[in-house]
Amino acid sequence: MGDASKSTSGGRLRHFWDRLSIRWKINGLIVATAVAGGAVGVLDATTGHHVWPLSVGLTAVGAAGILLAQRWVVRPFDSVFDYLSRFEQVDEHERRDLVRSFDVQREDEIGRLARMARQIMTDHTRGRMESDRLRRTIDDRVARATRVATSKLHRQSRRDPMTDLENRRHLDERLEPLVAKLRDERQDLFCVLIDMDNFKQINDTCGHQVGDEMIVLLGQMIRAAVRRDDIAVRLGGDEFVVLMPRCSKDRVVVGVVEQIRHLYRQQIETMLPHSAIDLSIGVASLLRDRPETGRQLLEMADQNLYEAKRNGKGQIVGIA
Repeated sequence: MGDASKSTSGGRLRHFWDRLSIRWKINGLIVATAVAGGAVGVLDATTGHHVWPLSVGLTAVGAAGILLAQRWVVRPFDSVFDYLSRFEQVDEHERRDLVRSFDVQREDEIGRLARMARQIMTDHTRGRMESDRLRRTIDDRVARATRVATSKLHRQSRRDPMTDLENRRHLDERLEPLVAKLRDERQDLFCVLIDMDNFKQINDTCGHQVGDEMIVLLGQMIRAAVRRDDIAVRLGGDEFVVLMPRCSKDRVVVGVVEQIRHLYRQQIETMLPHSAIDLSIGVASLLRDRPETGRQLLEMADQNLYEAKRNGKGQIVGIA
């Protein structure tokens, strides 16, 4: 019971001391030092007026006051400043640990200062975390938008805007690698060149708008006829090329070339009755014609197209 009473009394005294302000603690040290000095002087006067006991006593009292001031005032302030200075030197993870370990139990000015410093440190850490999270979110969104825009621009730079087929730039990028790959695999590649007959005459007599509609129509039919692995390209004007890898001759003739010609003639007859519009087509084969490069394969198909034009147009040359 006595120990419990002492513990309670000690806790109350400690609580009272913690709540006591720094000003009163300093004033208390000054008063205690003055009282102690006076007591030493009185003691010296009553014991024989010796100087050295007075000097020793005053020195001891001053030293005790300094030590108590160091313990009660200077060290607590130093600990707060030390926490603040360390806070700017450590990384984000160590900052969170430092904030959690900050002593804010005192009730005096140092305790209030410590709590204010801890709140500032906590707000700073939270702000940094939110700022980093926001920056990462913005960076991710910017990177995603950049990828989408880049992909879109890349696609648009390789697409023909009128027909939505690939353009010559895409053909130049894909042709040689595709020929080299299929040659190594000993697989065939058909190159089909398609050109409208008498297209200039239609432009001159019916206008360029009608000519554009015919180009768009042919592009749609080519896109509908080819497979996913095929490469359909508008070279320019009324000239188109289709690369058909790993394809048989029957597939080229029946599945693509004749289908496109038949559907195209039907549509043109509806749009422009009694017109002389047809398609001339030149075909070259990688395994049959044995070109050394993709460019030579394209030139062979172009020669066959020229022969189809020269033989009266509306023909397919290079598939027999």
